[in-house]
Amino acid sequence: MNGNSLIGIDLGAHSIKAAQNGPDGTPLVRLRVPRRDPGSPVCADDIARLAGVLYRQGASGRRVAVAAPKPIINRLTMDLPPLDSGAPIEQIVRAEVARQRHDDSQDFECRWDETPQPPRHAAGARAIVSSCAHAGANEILDLFEEAGLEPVALHDPAVCLASLATNSQSPRVIATLDLGWTDATFTAVKGGRIRFIRSITACGLESLVGDERWLADAISEIIARAHRPEEEHAEASSEFDALYKRYRSAIASEVGSSIRYLEGCSDEESPSEIRVCGGGAALPGVVSVLHAETERPVHRAGTGGP
Repeated sequence: MNGNSLIGIDLGAHSIKAAQNGPDGTPLVRLRVPRRDPGSPVCADDIARLAGVLYRQGASGRRVAVAAPKPIINRLTMDLPPLDSGAPIEQIVRAEVARQRHDDSQDFECRWDETPQPPRHAAGARAIVSSCAHAGANEILDLFEEAGLEPVALHDPAVCLASLATNSQSPRVIATLDLGWTDATFTAVKGGRIRFIRSITACGLESLVGDERWLADAISEIIARAHRPEEEHAEASSEFDALYKRYRSAIASEVGSSIRYLEGCSDEESPSEIRVCGGGAALPGVVSVLHAETERPVHRAGTGGP
């Protein structure tokens, strides 16, 4: 068996991030490769450039575990019979996913997690279902193989964050907020399982910059500087103060409403802390504004690395 550790790859809309740890867990490689055509589907050129940078940065081995691009992951909320009713829950879930995909085939993978319901909701269970078509997954994996890499896993990014936030024995609810380029993803996790997930398009970094290409490049450079170990914090610039304020306000409002929903379901579903990651985590004031809005500990878990 190859003794090299896996290289983790995060296929973002604006950049591709990669990380690899040594046998003792110490970081070997941390890198970020801006995409030449942000927002477009990941292509062979993106992965070929990534492979070249991995080689130059001293990554060891060719085995990669990939966090899938968000566009190939589909999510829906589904009402199910009571989980102890004896009903064939797995078959019901797959049949409903196939129906909504308008495809009777079973050429997809899916996973479901039970999610809390508001009081006085109808009897039964509610689930968050994530699915990925085999065709979309194979297109991504083929790109890595063509670039000389060996993909061994393709993961739902939200599931990756869930597994890192809590283990299966933890009774705490931890919220993760992934501030990406196209949207933000708010996830509440308990016992290593997703309890609540919400995609917030109003909090994507692209909504911050709009059609101003120069501004997108400037924000990207701020995030890149924060991603470097020697530059942990991006400095505020008066030129961007109004943009930062609008962005922070949108994040605080949307996250606050999500937490109030969970509190309305049950006190046991209320997150005890929030971990912020993704490119937006590098922008000034995000952590402090979230702390003021939610009155919970808020930790910056990363600046865009997987």
